[in-house]
Amino acid sequence: MKGKPSDGKVTIESTKIEGMQDHIVLKIPHWYLEKSKKVWLHTLYFLNIQILKIN
Repeated sequence: MKGKPSDGKVTIESTKIEGMQDHIVLKIPHWYLEKSKKVWLHTLYFLNIQILKIN
């Protein structure tokens, strides 16, 4: 993981899945993902609208 963009735990590249239509990167450390209001809002928006909202 050294030298590769990551959230401190997971590389950004490893979060991509073949055939994905959308992908965003939020500057939030891995340990804070489930507490982040921004992550929750992006997740809810995606689940309801099926696209990711860019800030």
